Amino acid sequence: MIEQQAKVIQFDKQTVWLETERQSTCGQCQIRRGCGTALLEKHVGQRFSNINVMKTSDVIVGQNVQIEIPEVALLRGAFFMYIVPLLMLFLFATIAQLITANDGLEILAGFVGLIVGFYGVRYYFSGNNHGIRATIVKD
Repeated sequence: MIEQQAKVIQFDKQTVWLETERQSTCGQCQIRRGCGTALLEKHVGQRFSNINVMKTSDVIVGQNVQIEIPEVALLRGAFFMYIVPLLMLFLFATIAQLITANDGLEILAGFVGLIVGFYGVRYYFSGNNHGIRATIVKD
């Protein structure tokens, strides 16, 4: 399980809206002083995300809680975000190769497949039924 600190910003009978700070692994890196990514993160500042979880316990606005995200859900999301668009790219390019011998059309078909893959994943995750389900572990 992946654990993250969050702050309660709103709640109702069934749902709790939480604000979490986006974190990178730059804080634990040995070469963070000479890294461009760490320097950029330092100047950009803190970034926050809002998520909602099912209400499993009583909370109050402003309360800090720890949430838990299943690793399986994170891996599934990464698979869909990276692998599915690439598979669509290869599929469209292969179909274009079988239909025509024009290299330009194969490349164009590959890009179209990549875009179709990204929009397909976006559509799949837009229903919130397949997203990451976080649960409040402790107050």
